[in-house]
Amino acid sequence: DRTETRNGGISGRLVYTATEPMGFHGLEGPLTIGNAIRTADANGANHLRVRQLRGHLWSPVYSPDGKRIAFVHDADGRGQIFVMNADGSGAVNISSNDACDRSPRWSPDGKRLAFMSDRTGDWDIYIMNADGSDQRRVAGNPGLDRAPAWSPDGTQIAWESHVSGMPAVWICGADGQDSRPLIAPDRPLTILPTETIEPHDLEMIASSSPDNSFYMMEPVWSPDGKRIAAAALTTYSATSVVVLDADGSAMLPVINRLPCARDLVWSPDGAHLAGSWRTAPGESEHSGIFVVKADGTDENEYGKWLVDVTPTGPRLGGARRWGLMSWYSHGSAQPRRVVKTFTSIEWSPDSKTLAFSCDMHETGAFYVYTIPAEGGDPARIELTRSAWPNEIMWRP
Repeated sequence: DRTETRNGGISGRLVYTATEPMGFHGLEGPLTIGNAIRTADANGANHLRVRQLRGHLWSPVYSPDGKRIAFVHDADGRGQIFVMNADGSGAVNISSNDACDRSPRWSPDGKRLAFMSDRTGDWDIYIMNADGSDQRRVAGNPGLDRAPAWSPDGTQIAWESHVSGMPAVWICGADGQDSRPLIAPDRPLTILPTETIEPHDLEMIASSSPDNSFYMMEPVWSPDGKRIAAAALTTYSATSVVVLDADGSAMLPVINRLPCARDLVWSPDGAHLAGSWRTAPGESEHSGIFVVKADGTDENEYGKWLVDVTPTGPRLGGARRWGLMSWYSHGSAQPRRVVKTFTSIEWSPDSKTLAFSCDMHETGAFYVYTIPAEGGDPARIELTRSAWPNEIMWRP
């Protein structure tokens, strides 16, 4: 990867998390790691630390007008949602409870936040006003409910529910009414053909789930609100990238059998989906980022692989990762290698550039990278180094 700290031609500003030393003295000083929220221009200039503490800071998200940032501050074993100005001033705990709140998501008008909370002893979906008032549960089933996503018009919320023990996409009104699975188990589902998926694959997708029990994760709305994309477990125990009509009547599998597809995000113009992928043990060792046409007309089976790397190098500081770990961390294989992690993918507002976090640097550290959506070399933003995956959002 390139080591540029300037990437001319890319505009906008990013907010991201990064681990960094706290600067304490004494024998444990170098080991005292804090978490920070920083902002930087997308071309690598004008870095600003807007929040730092000894603990965990997660999920920084710009408000729709870009003037405020909501984030999670994990203190005393519980997460609380804060809101601050974009320059870091005026931070306020708007959760203000003894439970644990996570994953804040701004409503399109910036007046409310959806989030997940365990205040009833089970993770459910809640909403509250942007000042923390009127906190109320709007949705949830027995089991984990996570990843809330507002429809672009602010009238509906989709989320990932584990009511059946496996993930499925559910949907409800923003007031909590009409909560239901997006794909109804008792209603016919039309599975649409694409340019690259063979007819027998479509038949197997349909026959493998006669009751429409498709396991789907992390729903994301299209910019026009007419479609919802998700990573789905369909055939061959592999992940597919699917696009569903917002009423759940039809499903378009734009990619089939892509191992461990995650982190889906729509381009702002609604034409493409980007995401990460990682192969499973026993197959190839690659991981990377893909971009695919959202209408299923891509000429390539897996869309375009923007980044494709093999596992090399150490893991910085022995930090733990979710998902695939090293296949070479035991026994006599040398050097130790890890499958590289790609996460927190974000489109630029003009749909021309992607930002993401990855540990593909030779040191094993995570950095924020940018890459043209049409392909090219990733450019590393040097001052974003972190021992943990960065969480990124491009300013609207």
